[in-house]
Amino acid sequence: MSKQSTNGRTIQSDKTLMSILDVLYEKESVGVTELSERLDVSKGTVHKHLKTLEQENYVENSGGSYSLGMRFFCFGGNVRNRNQLCFMAKDRVEKIAFETSEMTKFAVEHDGVGMWMYFTNDHYDMRRDMHAGGTFKLHQNATGKAILSELSDSRIHEILDEVGLEAETERTVTDRDALFEEIREIRAEGLARSQGEFREGGISVAAPVQDSETGTVGALAIAGPAAQTSPEGLIESHGEMLQETAQRLELQLRYV
Repeated sequence: MSKQSTNGRTIQSDKTLMSILDVLYEKESVGVTELSERLDVSKGTVHKHLKTLEQENYVENSGGSYSLGMRFFCFGGNVRNRNQLCFMAKDRVEKIAFETSEMTKFAVEHDGVGMWMYFTNDHYDMRRDMHAGGTFKLHQNATGKAILSELSDSRIHEILDEVGLEAETERTVTDRDALFEEIREIRAEGLARSQGEFREGGISVAAPVQDSETGTVGALAIAGPAAQTSPEGLIESHGEMLQETAQRLELQLRYV
């Protein structure tokens, strides 16, 4: 029988299942013993959850090592397509990539972090461990800072209080006052930039976009290696087009 928590509002077995899925998301594959030790749950309980997930094709079992199954991809794709901003941004990402031949990205804010939705033209293998559905802290790159510029100052403070200002590289902005000064500049210019703040040797520029109907905030971004150009170089070459694309997307969303 499922064990309910003390507040009577959650079921412990469901929480255990979610914890198992969280670990499977973090790791490429994992066995019952490791899951049991990491979650402080009996092997029998872990095994029962995994067998149920396996039977329903949510996980795959390779010699006792479990990994997430392809069925989750159906859920992720469906959720992304049901979000109007994400659905309509896809064509814009592809258009920017075609016109610039640069790596192009799109992300949205979700629960105080950025979530990658689309990538294309990764000529320089800059994605590495980034993937659709992966998250990042908003202060750490141009995409995130563009998103922050569309949020109220009070909401930004809430996010920073919860998430913090952890450095991804030595160049990451970790001072709150400095970040807000940069956000004010982004609001005035309409473009965010970063150099080596999220990836050593990487640069990017981004334009914010917001769905006024749902309040979803995202950003279109162009990225490349610092050895090829600079953020200012990207802005000079593609900044105006990037801003216009974001503005047209916002306008289109108002009349859907």
